[in-house]
Amino acid sequence: MIQFRKKFLNKYFRCLAVIAIIHNAVCLHAMENKFSQTDYIKNLYDNEKYFQAIAEIDRYIIANNEDKQKYEYFIALNYFHGAQYKTITNDLNLFSEAKFSASHLLYLNALYNIHENEKIEEKISKLDFQNINKIYMNDLCVINTALYLDQFDFKKANITLQKYHAANENSFTIKYLNLLSDYEKLHYKSELLSASMSAVLPGSGQFYSGKYLDGVFSIVSVFGSGFLTYWLYKNDYQPQAVMTGCFTALLYSGSVFGAYNSAGNYNYHVSNSFREKILKELDYNYNPDEYLKYDELF
Repeated sequence: MIQFRKKFLNKYFRCLAVIAIIHNAVCLHAMENKFSQTDYIKNLYDNEKYFQAIAEIDRYIIANNEDKQKYEYFIALNYFHGAQYKTITNDLNLFSEAKFSASHLLYLNALYNIHENEKIEEKISKLDFQNINKIYMNDLCVINTALYLDQFDFKKANITLQKYHAANENSFTIKYLNLLSDYEKLHYKSELLSASMSAVLPGSGQFYSGKYLDGVFSIVSVFGSGFLTYWLYKNDYQPQAVMTGCFTALLYSGSVFGAYNSAGNYNYHVSNSFREKILKELDYNYNPDEYLKYDELF
């Protein structure tokens, strides 16, 4: 009887040992698969294979019964780098969190890339700047003021920047303010004055706007055509005089309209040069990868 018990216990413990070994092997294999899958996802992302990374992260979430919301920023980041901004703004609910986060920034920049300026202003207007983490403030400041820089509304950009500076005084906002403060020194031409000048003396509006060759062409063409019309009329070439008179009127109208456009183009050049100078000297680019933390994901 005692011998039978010993044999039974030996077999029992052997079975337990075998089960334990198999269990450990299965768990180890599963862990290896999990780690290799996450490494594969990282490799896809690092090699700019963004849509493959999205498909793989979806498989990873299902296989490991993970909460998809945890990986929403990473998924959106792949769409962002893949220039699928509409997908981010339409399909991903990145503005669902009450507290401002990196997801909010990504969403706003996606809107900016598809020129949804009104939506950006609407979203930002609802934010409480006192409760926003300062690590996001500079990026938020840039996206907000960029709206007005693109519209050449430097006054509004300056007012907006002062609001950010009051909430987060740092070297970045100080430098930005110094660059923007020069907007008051910009000199523009009056489109109405330019057109009026060319209405009185064709070509003078173009000279006023710095378009000297256009001015010379307007003067020569309008006065040359006018003189030809007068000569034809004086020499009893009435039908031809009527035709050249109509052509002179067209040239005159074109000179006035051209003068108006010349002033507008001059103003555009002044504003655009100022904007580009600010962006060049500011040398600041939004980098969403700064907020990606692999350690918290996998």
